[in-house]
Amino acid sequence: MLYELKEKGWTDKQIEAVHAFFDAPENDQECRDNLRMARASNVEECNHYDNLVYYGCCGFCDKELEVEGEIIRVGYNYGH
Repeated sequence: MLYELKEKGWTDKQIEAVHAFFDAPENDQECRDNLRMARASNVEECNHYDNLVYYGCCGFCDKELEVEGEIIRVGYNYGH
C-alpha cells in the first residue's frame, strides 16, 4: 500500500513519516486493520480515509502529522 503513495505524488519525507507512525511501538495494537493515510489537501484521499474510519474493529487511532507544510492524516482500527 505505501509503495503506491510515491505513484500518487507523495514525497519521500511524507512517506517516511507515515512509515514511522505505523512502525511506532505505541501503534502496535492487537488486530490492527484499515490502515489509512491522506493528505488533507487532497479531497479524494480524504473521502477514502473517512470511509475507512467507519469499517473495522471497534477501537481506532487517528492522528494528524505535519510534513513539509502539508497535513497528513494517518490512522487505523484495532480490537478483537
